[in-house]
Amino acid sequence: MNARVRLFLSSYVPLFFVGAVRFDDSRLRVFLGFLVIAGIWSLVSLILVSTRRVHPREATSTRVRDLSSEVAAYVATYLLPLMTVPNPSPRDLIAYALVLSVFGVVFVNSDLVGVNPLLSLCGYSVFRVSGVRKLATGEEADTIVISRDRIVAGSTLELADLATGVSIAVPHTEDHQQ
Repeated sequence: MNARVRLFLSSYVPLFFVGAVRFDDSRLRVFLGFLVIAGIWSLVSLILVSTRRVHPREATSTRVRDLSSEVAAYVATYLLPLMTVPNPSPRDLIAYALVLSVFGVVFVNSDLVGVNPLLSLCGYSVFRVSGVRKLATGEEADTIVISRDRIVAGSTLELADLATGVSIAVPHTEDHQQ
């Protein structure tokens, strides 16, 4: 599964969990519980596989913007309004699925990939970093970097790429695990 899709799925774990608690229908609760587990597994496996890559690349940041504060707006704007009905009708469920699909397309094709409440709950921060990626044309492009540590301009990072434009900072080590 594409890393951006996996990050999208994991970003909705809090919504799925709240739905599993809030909705009355047991089948819907089980389905949402499955999505919670799938979302958590998706994020954990993505991070574990990516941080154990043979050779993370080293890069130096030139400009950094912390995106972590955008998570609260994301939760308030997109997650909470979907949780208003304890007994959703089939029409409500279709509407939720359509909204989630639209959010998914926007999320996967934009920099919202870094706005992920589950990452925040797991102790990660998300930054937009310049200077760590070049396009085929030689131009610099910003990268979304997920990190447990604060990133400042001028810092040297070891990065494992998750997807185009999305990386995770791995701890500096002499001999990176294989």
